[in-house]
Amino acid sequence: MTKRWVLILFSLLLVAPVSFLRKSPLSSSTVPEPDYWPTDDWLVSTPEEQGMRSELLTQLMDTIHELDLNVQSFLLIRHGYIVFEEYPDPWYHEDRTHFLASVTKSFMAGLIGIALDKGYIGSLSDRVIDYFSDRTIANVDTLKEMMTIRDLLTMKTGMLWDEGSYSYWDSRNSFVQMENSDDWVQFVLDRPMARFPNQKWYYNTGASHLLSALINQTTGNSTLSFAREHLFTPLGIGQSTWQTDPQGINPGGFGLDLTPRDTAKYAFLHLHQGMWDGEQIISSGWIAESTQTHTMLVYGNGYGYHWITYPLFNAYAAFGAGGQGIFVFPDYDLIAIVNSEEAVGIPFTELILNFVLPSFTDVPSAAIIPWKIGFVVLLIMGVSIPFIYVYGFKRRRGI
Repeated sequence: MTKRWVLILFSLLLVAPVSFLRKSPLSSSTVPEPDYWPTDDWLVSTPEEQGMRSELLTQLMDTIHELDLNVQSFLLIRHGYIVFEEYPDPWYHEDRTHFLASVTKSFMAGLIGIALDKGYIGSLSDRVIDYFSDRTIANVDTLKEMMTIRDLLTMKTGMLWDEGSYSYWDSRNSFVQMENSDDWVQFVLDRPMARFPNQKWYYNTGASHLLSALINQTTGNSTLSFAREHLFTPLGIGQSTWQTDPQGINPGGFGLDLTPRDTAKYAFLHLHQGMWDGEQIISSGWIAESTQTHTMLVYGNGYGYHWITYPLFNAYAAFGAGGQGIFVFPDYDLIAIVNSEEAVGIPFTELILNFVLPSFTDVPSAAIIPWKIGFVVLLIMGVSIPFIYVYGFKRRRGI
């Protein structure tokens, strides 16, 4: 097995790093107020000036090249300053936009929060079908009538939707079926229900698309126009494009293109509880609610409102197919942004574990070591459990 695939295998075990002895999370007020707001642009600093060792970040890039990972950009921001910015692919640079794939979902969550703050949406407990009374919806039953906006955000819709069993080139994939339909919103609304809402988590890009349709329905504007007015312009995000469905609705689950530096602004907004240069862009309550764990998934990670959460070390992330990613670490006042094009994604968490977090010079090593412990425990479990199972099976069979 090549080193590249060994690293990717390890990264799969680290989808949610486990920490047993982590330091107490900082409260939102503990994240220091920035020296400036990067509305016009980010300021650049050396890693050492922000409490990081540059040699480990150099090793990070060496590893990316050694493993031949198709990374287009890698950006680290600490205390509000860019400390690391690399574009290994010469086609990309700081002013070129990159497709964000499913990272778009986390932007969608923020836009729903803004629509809620401004009264366009009444409550997350509102029934979804009530917002589409102008449509004739198939398979309406008691379960579908129970589905709320909150169920869309948590991806616990209860609808019959399978986006995980088949590839995104397979016509049996519900996402592919939606894309091939003439009306994406209608396709999702018409899906039959498989269970009660708010019970079980299933990855569902159709739910994200309904959220975008809600913005379109309640504001009379496209989701992109709403985003530009209430989010992008205040943050100084200038370049932005967003795909549309056959009805001209921006997909809520993918299709947004931003530069890495502008993507980082959205993460920075969350790091500072929705505040930007004296203006509350998104309510702090929404930031807290959307990035907390509403559903536990596997290996200690969870799901909030279209954010992957890591409750054991007080962090959250957004991921896109092929290796786009945002990581927000409030405890360390750190943001990581990556864009790549890898068939199975890049081992993003593993790179951060091995190079970024150990580079801190102002964080006690005890706060980092548990990451390593968690990784070793997961590795041991992953290797030993199949042998234990086989041994027990043989004993039961008398083999």
